[in-house]
Amino acid sequence: MGGLTSLIETGYEVLTEAGYSPQLAYFEVEHEMKLICDLIYEGGFNKMYADCSNTSEYGSYVVGPKVIGKESKQAMKDALKRIQDGSFAKEFMDDYRNGFKDLYKMRERSANSLLSRVGADLRDHMSFVGEADKYSTPTEEEAK
Repeated sequence: MGGLTSLIETGYEVLTEAGYSPQLAYFEVEHEMKLICDLIYEGGFNKMYADCSNTSEYGSYVVGPKVIGKESKQAMKDALKRIQDGSFAKEFMDDYRNGFKDLYKMRERSANSLLSRVGADLRDHMSFVGEADKYSTPTEEEAK
């Protein structure tokens, strides 16, 4: 989950820093992700590639490995090691004992990011999305 959300956030930053509107950047990195994932879920990579443009397919083959490469693989290995050796659980439990101070800060930062605000505004205009924004995770004050 963290890798996916970081990929979306970074893609959004790259597009908006390059001058694309926040709304267009949202659609390209967050909204399109669901469409891609749905295609993969329905029929694997082959269905996704069959249902996308040749340009998108080509880009997937040549750009994807440059974005997610050796450094990302090593980071995944490091994260797995931390899960397996218990250091992630210890860090999480330390934050729990500290009243989830770090979790609440990260949650607040995410909820107040431009990407989250633009997405919430756009989803308000999408009747097919439902009421997803009404079920956000609680802030530190709300959790008390």
